Amino acid sequence: KAPLGNVFNTGMNKMQKVVQKSMSVPCDPRYLEEVRKMVRESLSETAISDREKSLIVVAVDEAVGSIIGYGRDKNLDNEVAVSVDIDDVRFKATVSDSMNAFDLNGGLTDHQIADRVNKEKQYKLGIFLIRAIMDEITYNYKKGFENELELIRFL
Repeated sequence: KAPLGNVFNTGMNKMQKVVQKSMSVPCDPRYLEEVRKMVRESLSETAISDREKSLIVVAVDEAVGSIIGYGRDKNLDNEVAVSVDIDDVRFKATVSDSMNAFDLNGGLTDHQIADRVNKEKQYKLGIFLIRAIMDEITYNYKKGFENELELIRFL
């Protein structure tokens, strides 16, 4: 049996690995591969399994892809900022944009509303995947400023 002092010292000497990266890309699907590459590179510095890494890349890709797709549907020319913060306990990705395109136009006809609802359904699979993969999801909307999505997966 190891003396209590050795167990305590071992825990105190553990170095915590921190990875922080960020980037901004135009609201265009051509840049999704750059985001995936940044997330993969960040995760390559962790000890989690390849399967876990792939799942996290899928979740971030779905989030960024949905934001880009929504912006392009609205003909918006903005950028999407993605930051990754990883430590020994959790992976956190923050995705933000300044689109503020959630316009609730009261003058829509029933047909226009039905078309909009059907178009929005395409994002449901992405939301399902993100919820299945990530442990915590936080969305902050600051009217007139930005949308921010925070994805956390505990390691």
